[in-house]
Formats: sequence, structure tokens, C-alpha cells
Amino acid sequence: MSEGAPRRARRVLAAALAVAAAGALMAGCRTSGVSVIGSTRPLRPGGFEVLGDAKGTSWSGYFYVLHLIPIHFGPLDPAGRARDVALEDHAGADALVDVVMDRTMVFLPIPVVHVVLTVTDVEARAVRTLPEPPPAAGERGR
Repeated sequence: MSEGAPRRARRVLAAALAVAAAGALMAGCRTSGVSVIGSTRPLRPGGFEVLGDAKGTSWSGYFYVLHLIPIHFGPLDPAGRARDVALEDHAGADALVDVVMDRTMVFLPIPVVHVVLTVTDVEARAVRTLPEPPPAAGERGR
């Protein structure tokens, strides 16, 4: 191996690391937590009335103009929007039970503009919470 080979290998490695770092910076990182039900308290057994099956869908994503500039479209919380759409089908529904959420991502490599599309589907049973029953006569003083 010639004396220039290790130097050339280091240059290739440095160039590869520079390209990977630049790609990571340009792609960016986005993490978001989502809550499908968004409940601050659990529903008590028998404390709700089932109104029926509910389904909701939400579309969101990014356009990458010139493969660099991200432009967001759709809701910032797609799971929350899909939940709200599912609740709209049943008047008086204020929560969902037995929730199943599916998220599908699609990458569309269109020239000049790349599109990353996220489709979020929620299937559940819509429910209406019932008021708390009054305490039993012997439990009022506790």
C-alpha cells in the first residue's frame, strides 16, 4: 500500500461524514407526541353510554421545495384531528373507547418538490360519559 492510500482513505471518510452531517441538518428532526383520547381521568366502568362505531381520517405532511425547504400542510396533531372527526359522527359523544390508530406514511418523489404524506386513521366506539352517581347515604361523611 502506498503512503498516499491512508491519506486518501481519510479524505474519503471525512467527505462521507460531511455529506451525512449535511444531510442530517437539512432533513431536520421532528418528533411529536399525540394523544388519541386526551383524557385527564379514566372512564369508570358503567360510567359511559356507547353511541356507536366511529371512524376518522386526517391527512398531513410536508412539501420539500427544491428538496430543501419544508412547507407543512394539514393539522399539527393528525391523531387529534382524526379523533375529532370520529367524534363528529355521533351527537353528544365526548370520548372514544377501544381505539385503534393506524398511521401510513407515503413518500412521493416529484421533480423539484418531494412530498411526504401522512394518513392517520382512527377506529373506535364513540361514547357519552354519564354523570357521577351521588354518594350512598352512608358514604357522605367520609
